[in-house]
Amino acid sequence: MKNQEKQAFPFFHDYGKEDMTNESGLSKREYFAILCMQGLASKYNLKEPNDQEIISKMAVELADSLLTELEREAE
Repeated sequence: MKNQEKQAFPFFHDYGKEDMTNESGLSKREYFAILCMQGLASKYNLKEPNDQEIISKMAVELADSLLTELEREAE
């Protein structure tokens, strides 16, 4: 499973069965994009109509770049 598909904060329930159930949450890609967007939004003045879309795309691109680099290091 690639890094971007893995859960950022997986949470497992143990109900006394052999299997523990996995509660889904944010993917690593979503989590990294959130952190990137937070940093970008704090740096840039978002007053123009397209600013939010540009920042959103930049955040996802940065998250994807980080995940690609992490995959390379894991090999």
